[in-house]
Amino acid sequence: MTDVAPAESLSVRGGPVISARMAAILPPFLALLYPLAVWGLFASASLMREAEGTTKIAALYGATASLLCAAIPSLVSFAMLVGHNGREGYSGTRWITLLAFAAPALFTVERVIAAGFRWTFDDRLVWIVVWVALTAIAAAGRERKARLQPAWTGRLRFAHGVSAAVILALFLIAHLGNHFIGLLGTDLHIQVMEMLRVWYRSGIVEPVIVALFLFQVASGVWLASIRQYAPNDPFRMLQVATGVGVAAFLSAHMLVIFIVARWGVGIDTNWVFATGFKVGLLGNLSNARQVPYYLFATFVTIAHLACGLRVVLLAHSWRIAITNRIAVGIIVSGGVFAIATVAGMLGLRLG
Repeated sequence: MTDVAPAESLSVRGGPVISARMAAILPPFLALLYPLAVWGLFASASLMREAEGTTKIAALYGATASLLCAAIPSLVSFAMLVGHNGREGYSGTRWITLLAFAAPALFTVERVIAAGFRWTFDDRLVWIVVWVALTAIAAAGRERKARLQPAWTGRLRFAHGVSAAVILALFLIAHLGNHFIGLLGTDLHIQVMEMLRVWYRSGIVEPVIVALFLFQVASGVWLASIRQYAPNDPFRMLQVATGVGVAAFLSAHMLVIFIVARWGVGIDTNWVFATGFKVGLLGNLSNARQVPYYLFATFVTIAHLACGLRVVLLAHSWRIAITNRIAVGIIVSGGVFAIATVAGMLGLRLG
């Protein structure tokens, strides 16, 4: 393979030209500021509980703005990745950008690790140190060579897709549907959860699901590091970015369920646990980070599946225009589903 020349600029359709160095620095810098969005959400929610009249309305707007700001690192990172069309001007830049895309999940990973090791200091200090370092690495950068894909990459990609389909059938559809039922009431959610647990927490099914999730994380990270991307195909880049997001989310989810909750302190990881115990998701600053985390995790999971389905349909000679519409429809529906599910976790009830 030949060396990949460093890109001097990043062309964004319909917009200005951004220097490659700025494109490298911006995602980690925005990820560095991500905790401010969580703080803004918590502060606005606290003000809503205490204020009245126009102040309460202003606090509601503040909470909405904070949630939108929480999405900025992911949106900008995706724009930089698409703009590069798979090219890398600096070593590590692309992976740093992918990590910045996954900032909402990684911020929760950090909190889970802090809880597991019982850190006595504010874990956000670690976040600042890590992302300052990553921003500096992205700014320094160096030329790199394109990586040659091993011959067995296609087989690994196929196995990754098959394992995802098995997870979807064995667990994910029922699990996400159960969370959506929370909109109809906590008691109904728990009743359905107890029935489903007979299946996916059985001594045979649960180890299989956990093994498949671990394979998804390992194989997904490997594929994200070696795959080459087709220019002018944002769906391919979205598939990789959301895959890294899913890997970060699964890491946080499995750590908190198996290491911290079930094996560490013996807490039942049910609806009460997921919604912040009696305090609630917006009851303290630590829990507040779960709101954008759940929104991000649900959305990227559905978006990743949509992009994977698109690849399968294209491989079976479906027209690209039709497959793109199907993918967009699923992705948009996934966004609506994520908002509705988290609204239920925050206390919204239908009827």
